[in-house]
Amino acid sequence: MNSKYMTLAAIALFLAAGCAMARPPQFDTMDADGNGSVTRAEAEKMIIGHAEMIDANNDGIITEAEMQTEQSRHKDKRPPRPNDAPAQISGDVQLAEFVAHRLDRLMQHDQNGDGELSAQELAPPNGRGGPGGPR
Repeated sequence: MNSKYMTLAAIALFLAAGCAMARPPQFDTMDADGNGSVTRAEAEKMIIGHAEMIDANNDGIITEAEMQTEQSRHKDKRPPRPNDAPAQISGDVQLAEFVAHRLDRLMQHDQNGDGELSAQELAPPNGRGGPGGPR
C-alpha cells in the first residue's frame, strides 16, 4: 500500500514539474500581481517599458537604427526567423504605434477570450521561443 502512495506522489511531482517548465520565463515578470494570469494592462505596462528602453534618445519615436540595435542585442538569444524574415515593424514608428502593435500581437494568444493570458496560452507549443514558438 505504501508503494502505491509513493508511485502516486512521484507521478504528481513529475506532472507538477512539467507544468512549471511549460511556464514561459517572462511570465512572472509580466504577471505583476502574481495571480497566475497576465491582463492586457500588465502586458501593456511591460511592452511600454521595453519600447522606452529601445527608444534610446527618448524622442517618442523608435527608429530603424534603434530597432536594429535592439535586435542585435538579442541575436544570440533568439532562434533565427524563417528565411531571415524581417521584423513586423519597419521604418520609424511612434512609440504608441509600436506598443499597440506588440500588444495586439501578444493578446492574439488569448485562446479562451477572457482578456487575460495564462501561462499555457503564452507557452510555446514546441518549447522554444516566445508565444507560439520561434517567429
